[in-house]
Amino acid sequence: MVTREPTRYSIAQRCNSELSVRALRLGAGRAFHRPTQVYLQLASACNLSCTMCSEANRPEDARHGKGLKSFAPELFARLETEVFPWSSELYFGVGGEPTFSEHFVEYTERAARAGQEIHLVTNGTFLERDAVARVIAAHVAYVQVSIDAATEPTYERIRVGSRWSRLLAGLERLAELRRRAAPGTACHWSLCFVLMRSNVDELPAFVELAHHLGADAVHAQHVIAMTDAGIGESLVGEPERYDAIRARAQARADELGIELDAPLPFEPLSVEARRTPTAAPLDPDLAGHVVPCRSPNQTAVILYDGRVYACCHPMAHQKMQLGDLRVQSFEEVWNGRAARNLRAGIKTGDVPTICRTCSIVHSPPPVAEVAGELETSPGLAEHYGDRDLDAVRSNVPAGKRIVDAYVHDLRRHADELAAERERLVAHAAALQSERDGLARHAANLESDRVHHLAHIANLEAAHESLLAHAWRLSKRLEERGAGSLLKGWRRPNRRGDTSAPEEA
Repeated sequence: MVTREPTRYSIAQRCNSELSVRALRLGAGRAFHRPTQVYLQLASACNLSCTMCSEANRPEDARHGKGLKSFAPELFARLETEVFPWSSELYFGVGGEPTFSEHFVEYTERAARAGQEIHLVTNGTFLERDAVARVIAAHVAYVQVSIDAATEPTYERIRVGSRWSRLLAGLERLAELRRRAAPGTACHWSLCFVLMRSNVDELPAFVELAHHLGADAVHAQHVIAMTDAGIGESLVGEPERYDAIRARAQARADELGIELDAPLPFEPLSVEARRTPTAAPLDPDLAGHVVPCRSPNQTAVILYDGRVYACCHPMAHQKMQLGDLRVQSFEEVWNGRAARNLRAGIKTGDVPTICRTCSIVHSPPPVAEVAGELETSPGLAEHYGDRDLDAVRSNVPAGKRIVDAYVHDLRRHADELAAERERLVAHAAALQSERDGLARHAANLESDRVHHLAHIANLEAAHESLLAHAWRLSKRLEERGAGSLLKGWRRPNRRGDTSAPEEA
């Protein structure tokens, strides 16, 4: 699998992330941190008109990007000062096609300079453009390409306005740039699949397609029907079918060594907890349970015109507005009553219906989500009314307790680091003292070595003198008739060589 080196987060970003985790654990309403993840809708529209997407609900003369508006430069500049110093991840793609925006290349480069780990959700139809492909390869850490099919007929039926051949050409372009990337710098690339009754049979083949194209993973998500054509596409009413196909796809993914991120099987969910795609009203028994969602605490979703929402659910744009950056500061939106209520409410399940039935958070989804049914349910403002859950939960803002506890932990950690530093300084001083002692010992040994070498030289000189004296004595003995004592004995020279005799 191709992986990219992780973004080097600043101290402010790391502290902000830790505060968000603590706030989520406690269920605090007021946030003393900024979002860790920011979702931006760079383009107000998409060049495609997919059968299950709200884009298909536009009038014919407004489809396929007609009347396109891009995320305003002045809003992006505000995010660079009000949010990016603390946020860690920036997602391009929440409605509309981000690479369709005239500012996509510029915003991607600026976000990278701001230290954001950039994620892109795209339909892949503009990857043929050199500037788009190059900036993605250079600065985007994770790319998710939405395809929803493994064959040309199914793809072109669902993704109206695109061509299979154009898509494959763009993906080959991205794959080529990834192959050229320096080790550890290539983007992580995955293919996305919206699970529907009309295409789910192709999921195992989709895994094979992803492997063939060189993708790292496959991400699948149950359909949220936003159009008449999408109603009846949910697999909640066919759990056994989905479970069997998912099992085959998982087995193929395991064989090919590719990651499959798909909703859990329906099998653990009781039959009584399921609903058919057209059943109504929404199940009231789903109320009052903790919602395992971190979006209100860690995520800000901002549309092209500055409206801010709690999450990226397709119906959130109608039900979950937190504020508007055109008339409010980010702080006013982020800690407004709507945002505080939602953060506090997810801890107890006191949330709107859209949260209790959300197929993004709940795996598998408890019900089939249909836009028409959700439209009649209470939204964020209607659900909470005049209530302020943050005030109800505690007289002392929970967020302040989180910050105080975090500061206390930081101080304790700083004290531990200071104590460790003192231990290291003392150890370094001891090592230096030992080094000095060893250096002196080495000097003494060197002095002894020189002395011993001189002594050896003296001994060698004495040895040669004694040998010469022994030779002279031997010659005298020979002269006095004791020649047999010298038989076979040669006088050594000054090098100790006895190979040649020396004449008397």
